[in-house]
Amino acid sequence: MKKLVKLTVLSPVHIGDERGKRTQLEFFEEYAFIHIFSEDKLIRALKQKGKISAFLNYLEQQPYPSLKRFWQHIHPKDRNFILKEATVRKIRKGAFNIKSLQPHISDPITSIPYIPGSSIKGSLRSALLYYFVSENTNPFIKVFEKLIKERNLKNRKEIGTELDVYYFQSNNIKGKNRLKKGGNTDLMRLVKVSDAFVRKEYRSNQISEVVRVKIVSLNNNGGFHFSKSRDSDIEVFVEVIKPGTELIFEIDIDEFLKEFIETNGHRKKEYQYDQGDMEELLRKALITKYEKLLIEEKDFFEKCGLYSEENNSYMKKSFDTLIKKGVNFRIGWGTGLLNMTPNLFLGKDKRQELRSNFFQRRSNPVFPQSRKVIVDENDRITDTLGWCKLEFLE
Repeated sequence: MKKLVKLTVLSPVHIGDERGKRTQLEFFEEYAFIHIFSEDKLIRALKQKGKISAFLNYLEQQPYPSLKRFWQHIHPKDRNFILKEATVRKIRKGAFNIKSLQPHISDPITSIPYIPGSSIKGSLRSALLYYFVSENTNPFIKVFEKLIKERNLKNRKEIGTELDVYYFQSNNIKGKNRLKKGGNTDLMRLVKVSDAFVRKEYRSNQISEVVRVKIVSLNNNGGFHFSKSRDSDIEVFVEVIKPGTELIFEIDIDEFLKEFIETNGHRKKEYQYDQGDMEELLRKALITKYEKLLIEEKDFFEKCGLYSEENNSYMKKSFDTLIKKGVNFRIGWGTGLLNMTPNLFLGKDKRQELRSNFFQRRSNPVFPQSRKVIVDENDRITDTLGWCKLEFLE
């Protein structure tokens, strides 16, 4: 059973590629654009123009080399040739100088950014887990209390594993009663999610841009500051898919496998994995989780003093737009601890207990007390990351 789904980006989305951060030797800033180079193509173009020796000498002499500075020693005609031959992607940026860059994952053939099916499936799984926990909290509380009691830092990472076993993997395979609970008995085995690609009408457009990201930290007495490393604000430059972009993907329920998986009876009937109505289950899960998450995020920025029209109209307008457009999904880098873990379900006291035992101790009662935000060249906060809308098309 296949379902076609539209994903509309409502706030900038970033999912990094396998190479991660690029240095100033791997991209070049030119006015309002960034050129990302192919290493092989760059070397080939330098050789064609007889500049490879000059480039190697430059690397040896400079402690902090960059293509931008090397370019100053090359004739404009040669520079234009190398740019044309070595560039694999050209991305628009704001009025700021970039120290390093985290590109978005892109199709190796078309170089167009996309959203991997694995990332979508992970976010869907997270939404389902929150929904399952909200319907039956006892297993979650037991795992949490065990974690606190043992105070084993390694076990912090195991909380998700134990919840997975109960909420997703406690099933039987017909004729395989002794099969160990795990990936083979996982309900999400039935769900296949394709990569999400931009709709055809968007492919001729520049669907991505580079944004500047900082970390907002809540002060103890209200207000906020930007988190620092040594004497300067922490800032990251990332390529994002722009709001308004529409992507399409498929969710496929495996009709063959579902005949073999028997859901365990300890779940409440109303939230068992209904093989005939997965769409409805996902709708409920998305609404349940992201309505709660949106409230939490608004509350955080209100505490920071960033939600009022007087102090920061950008943030209020951003959240008002999300609500107006029917936000029901969040994905990617910079979306925060509450989005990525079941901690959203914990109350204030339990979150404090979790932080006191497993995270850095702080006097601020709010946990987590920081968020990644997008800022402009004047340090005005303009948006948050990863909000989307999912719509089933058929």
